[in-house]
Amino acid sequence: NDCFLFTLQPTLRVFPATGHKTNYMYFNATIKSKEKELHRGIGFGGRIPYFRLAIDEGLCRGSAADFCTTYAKGDLTRDTTFDVESIEVWGCGDEESLGKLDVYHASVSAEVEKGRKVDRRAFLGEDNWQESPDLVILKLGGVDLNTGGGTDRPGGEECGKPQGGRIVPVV
Repeated sequence: NDCFLFTLQPTLRVFPATGHKTNYMYFNATIKSKEKELHRGIGFGGRIPYFRLAIDEGLCRGSAADFCTTYAKGDLTRDTTFDVESIEVWGCGDEESLGKLDVYHASVSAEVEKGRKVDRRAFLGEDNWQESPDLVILKLGGVDLNTGGGTDRPGGEECGKPQGGRIVPVV
């Protein structure tokens, strides 16, 4: 088959599939068994939870063994455990798959842009701007909405008066 593991340092080494087992890859982000919690993360070769190469669910730490029945024998890493510095993901597919991915990305971008824009009239109501959260806060701060000026606060401090008089909501 076409599955293999490889290492680039200190030299390029390729560990092809042996054909004895077909535990090429494992992925689990959330599944729990009734008897025990299953390993969460990504695994290659070996068996649960003894993978030839394993990366935890946070993609931060990994472990490697030098032998399994799925891939050829040899050291993948210097140490049996390691911190992940980066992960490279490759996507393989035909033009139709790429087109579907483009459509998906466009729909996600449209939803993100839609979420960034707030229609204040729809949010606050066409004729009910007096109950807007901004005006409620101003009232609580002692601003007289009829004159646009401040009122006396407890303790004798006067609030600042905006220039131009009346407070008008921006819609």
